[in-house]
Amino acid sequence: MIKPDNNQPTVSAIQQKCYFCGYDKHPRSSCPARDAVCKKCDKKGHFLKVCRSKTKSDSAFVSMATLACVTATVPGLLSKAIIRVKVNNIDANTLIDTGSSNSFINEEFVQIHKIKSYPENGQVLLATTTYSSNLKGYVLVDLLLQEHTYKNLKLSIHPKLCSDILIGHDVLRTHSSIDLTFGGPRPPLSICNMTFVNIEPPRLFNNVVKDCKPVAVKSRRYSDEDAKFIREEVTKLLYDNIIEESTSPWRAQVLITKSENHKRRMVIDYSQTINKFTLMDAFPLPNIDELVSKVAQHTIYSTIDLRSAYHQIPIHEDERQYTAFEAGGRLYQFRKIPFGVTNGVACFQRVIDTIISQENLDGVYAYLDDITICGNNQTEHDLNLNKFLTIIKKYGLILNEDKCQFSKCEISLLGHHISNKRISPDPERLKPLLNLPQPKDASSLKRVLGMFSHYSKWIQGFSDKIRSLVDCKSFPMSPIAAADFERIKQDIAKSVVNSINSEELLVVESDASDFALAATLSQSGRPVAFFSRSLTEGEKRHPSVEKEAYAIVEAVRKWRHFLIGRHFKLITDQEAVSFMFNLKHSSKIKSDKITRWRLELSSFSYDIVYRPGKENTVADAFSRVCANINNPSKLFDLHKALCHPGMTRMYHWTRSKNLPFTLDDIKRVTTTCPICAEVKPKFFKQEGNHLIKATLPFERL
Repeated sequence: MIKPDNNQPTVSAIQQKCYFCGYDKHPRSSCPARDAVCKKCDKKGHFLKVCRSKTKSDSAFVSMATLACVTATVPGLLSKAIIRVKVNNIDANTLIDTGSSNSFINEEFVQIHKIKSYPENGQVLLATTTYSSNLKGYVLVDLLLQEHTYKNLKLSIHPKLCSDILIGHDVLRTHSSIDLTFGGPRPPLSICNMTFVNIEPPRLFNNVVKDCKPVAVKSRRYSDEDAKFIREEVTKLLYDNIIEESTSPWRAQVLITKSENHKRRMVIDYSQTINKFTLMDAFPLPNIDELVSKVAQHTIYSTIDLRSAYHQIPIHEDERQYTAFEAGGRLYQFRKIPFGVTNGVACFQRVIDTIISQENLDGVYAYLDDITICGNNQTEHDLNLNKFLTIIKKYGLILNEDKCQFSKCEISLLGHHISNKRISPDPERLKPLLNLPQPKDASSLKRVLGMFSHYSKWIQGFSDKIRSLVDCKSFPMSPIAAADFERIKQDIAKSVVNSINSEELLVVESDASDFALAATLSQSGRPVAFFSRSLTEGEKRHPSVEKEAYAIVEAVRKWRHFLIGRHFKLITDQEAVSFMFNLKHSSKIKSDKITRWRLELSSFSYDIVYRPGKENTVADAFSRVCANINNPSKLFDLHKALCHPGMTRMYHWTRSKNLPFTLDDIKRVTTTCPICAEVKPKFFKQEGNHLIKATLPFERL
């Protein structure tokens, strides 16, 4: 029998995984669990699901690292649990084991019937002893159990299985209930006291335009590395019952993207298939200001994050054909809501709102998969939290425990900071503005003055405050000019919109320089948030078009909670980018990077506009002046520690130490250093009479 581990999720047999996070192997420096704290042993550096600390349970059983336990013989008392099934149209004896966390197939059965197997490393532990045995891989088969068919069912191969097939909890949990008739004299026994509820599938493609014809996008070619990654992801999705094989006339293609922590993701490009024919679902997202105000009426907060939230919501069987995609030369379709479809956001919000309303969940507020549970005191908070956790278990929803926070007195929510019933803008929204450095030369001062003028109508007495900056002719600036510079920054920060009007248009202005990205979010001319970050050495070598495009993508990622589900305006000073990111144009873009970014933006509703660089003053100023706001320059500290050696000596010293600084970086530091400017010798040209030009060699001697 299989001994389940209630503290761990059901997983497949152990593969080549990272020991610290459980995902595919990767460098330790990029592991998402590097700074995580385990909730089981309270040690830093790994997630709960891979924790190997010993528990107080019976020593005959081990943690889920062994995944499942099986018996080598069938006791006579289990004869009622043996049934006949068909595996690839082959009759097989099957044991229904409600205690097993996984399903298995006998190695001898695989060899006799020549079923194709795949390599996989793993161990299982016998429940009756401490003896463990190795798995021999796995198979993907079609299983017919009574009138139920399971396509591409994954069965781990075990060398000493008591029957041909062992059906475990991974298959049984897909049914609402399992009836086993034992013929005993007593009445039926109900083991589970909780009634599970199926989520009503939302209508994801109810707004498809009439007379649309299926589109089958031309197949793409992938590198060997990407092709292997796609096969692995498809296998996982099949095993988790998220996708199934398809015979749909629709066909989208797969793209591979990388997240901020360089983790690869498989995404489906629906921009050329069903998204072109789907009208936007007008179901409203919660008003951010109203939601934040309601949360701020409480004092204790917990933030909940759902794991792969969309993949937990089923879709109607007759709508699955629209989600078809090609992978590994085969056609699949989604059983759950996929990422990247037009109305996925609205449908998901509708489902969450329905659950909260029907179950009368008090103190629960949801904005997509960001759910906040509140209470006026610890007791009320705990009651609301326990009720919520019970309900989501009832609906079969799974939490991402590593991103959940419980019983906090202050939280950051949707661009706001909430603490003790007080609301303030999230400091991250204003950080690029408040950390804006003083101009070091005339050109940077000119850009700053242009940015300040852009917000002049929101600053009282602007002309008087800016006069000292306009009159500034030397650098470093005078104390009066520096004080006015700081004062104007504070005035702009005070003018920031705290309450966003859902009826007015949001505007994103972006720009990129040779060393930084920047963007501003505004509404009716008033600032909402600022963004700036310096480019890495690799990003600095990208073409200017990619930098401008990346500035847009980074800004939309940063302010996703403000922009998702509403129409907004994008402004860029790169005309080529305005064409490539215009979703109304079905241009054949050659760059895979631009194609991936365009796909990422396809889930938003926006108009993109080209504006010449001279008119894009605010974003331009931040991209050129705020290069090192988020990452203070280590080179400047080094320059200061070496006692200001000058550009030439500094350059040769960094070369001798093989440091990752370019000549342009050193020029930028030395030419903007106030101390170097003061001690540098001043050379003057003689005014008045000029020297007479010599007519013969050594004539002036």
